[in-house]
Amino acid sequence: MKCPKVLIASEVFMQLILHSNHKNRKIVIDDMELSSSDQELMTEINVALISFIKSNETHLQMDPMNSYRRRMVHKIGTEFKLTSESTGEGDSRAVRLEKTNASAIPENVK
Repeated sequence: MKCPKVLIASEVFMQLILHSNHKNRKIVIDDMELSSSDQELMTEINVALISFIKSNETHLQMDPMNSYRRRMVHKIGTEFKLTSESTGEGDSRAVRLEKTNASAIPENVK
């Protein structure tokens, strides 16, 4: 038998989904705390992307990095409306970002 609080939370969640008048509404449930090193990584990426967005450059070639860091750059890059691709092989694998017409600094980052 489910706990009443879980049932109520599930019902509220479903009501939000079913009665949402926003077509593209994203519902994100953040159930984990970021480690200090992950927070540092996100800050580092945000600073680099803000600088890139403010520049006249159209492309940004990041330094080689591991797959986790590349994944974070790709993910955060989408919030800035940048296109991205991984380039290189092995230890030389890196991310190349490109501005689009929609590229901008997200409101929640400013």
